[in-house]
Amino acid sequence: MRSVVEGGLTKAAAALHFNVTAETVAEWVKRFRDEGVDGLRDRSSRPHSLPSQTLPDRCTAVEALRRQRYVGWQNAPELGISLELR
Repeated sequence: MRSVVEGGLTKAAAALHFNVTAETVAEWVKRFRDEGVDGLRDRSSRPHSLPSQTLPDRCTAVEALRRQRYVGWQNAPELGISLELR
């Protein structure tokens, strides 16, 4: 990203070179400006919070039914959960 920040290479040209979108290059440039080379290291894309995460007891119940070869449409009424796919 040094070539974009210091060398005058456009974000569009860098995106073409690295086969990514200009938005991705913009994110890389921001991270490079904020954190230097360390900002470009791989990092997790996992969300910081999961507000609708399934509760552990519900996971255990689903797992127990799956071990009995129950499938989703059979699990839902048994556990009182929606069949809606997320």
